Formats: sequence, structure tokens, C-alpha cells
Amino acid sequence: TGNKPVGQVCQSDFECSSLCCNRNSGVCGIHNTLLSPPVLCSKPVGDFCISKEWCQKQTITDCYVVYTGTSPSGSATCAKRCYNRQVYGDCRAGICVNPAPGINVPYDPALSCTENGAIQPPQF
Repeated sequence: TGNKPVGQVCQSDFECSSLCCNRNSGVCGIHNTLLSPPVLCSKPVGDFCISKEWCQKQTITDCYVVYTGTSPSGSATCAKRCYNRQVYGDCRAGICVNPAPGINVPYDPALSCTENGAIQPPQF
């Protein structure tokens, strides 16, 4: 309902043109996806949000069974490897919450790579 610029006093995200009212300082904050790099609102868990893009990014870990090469006998080798990635927190009922946990597939070294469902290592 408002178009207050960054730095103006606010009590609600809807008062700010950026849709980002900093609850601690009580002023409109920056949220601009057109800048390079973007400057985002980054609200902490428990703060109000418009959508998940306004919530702080958090690190989650995904673990997969990946191919690691070939053994001296020529069979495929694999191992469980974990990769970190940054994701926005979720915005549920207008509140920033932690994102869903990462992927963690089971691994049994006694089984073959195929039986473990091995994949090629992710490309980032």
C-alpha cells in the first residue's frame, strides 16, 4: 500500500517500494534483483516475508553416490560425496523458515555402483 523508498521509516514490508522493511531498524531496506550482483532483502528465519526470495540464503548439503573412476580390474568405482549449495529459506504463511533438508541417499560399500544407484558427479 506504500511506495516508501529505501531508508524511510516503516512498520510493514507493504509500506516499502522494495517490499523489504527491516524489522530491527524499522526502515525500508534494499531488494533489487536487477543489480549485478543482486542486493536482496535477506530476512532471517522468523522474520516476515513476501516470498522465499526475501529470506536469507542458507547452506544445505546434498549427498549422492557418484562414480569416482575405474578399479585396476576395470570395474566402476563409486563413493558417497556431499556437496554444499546455497538456497533461500522458505516463506510459509508470511514467515521465513529454514529450507527443506538436502538430499542424503543411502550408500552400502558392499554393493556395486549400479546397485547403489551411482550417478555422474554433479556439474556446478
